[in-house]
Amino acid sequence: MNKEQITSIIRAIAILLVSAAGMFGLAIDEQTAQLIVIGVAMLVIIAYGLWKNHNITAAAALAQRVLDLLKENILTFEQVEQLIDEAQEQHTEVQ
Repeated sequence: MNKEQITSIIRAIAILLVSAAGMFGLAIDEQTAQLIVIGVAMLVIIAYGLWKNHNITAAAALAQRVLDLLKENILTFEQVEQLIDEAQEQHTEVQ
């Protein structure tokens, strides 16, 4: 996504919020709408950051261990590729 798309999405959300509030008889000015949009965006960014940067699932934890071993030159790319190939072969044999 580029800057223009993000700006357009934020504007669309603000318009939707103001329209929805108007339907329920709430008066929301431009600053309040901006605060709501910024608050929602902040929550989304925090949730994404927590999910992305923390290994919540078992698969993510294992992938992080493999990545760490690659970075420390304990595992080589060839070894990882060989493990992947073997796993794919076993998977196709089972099916």
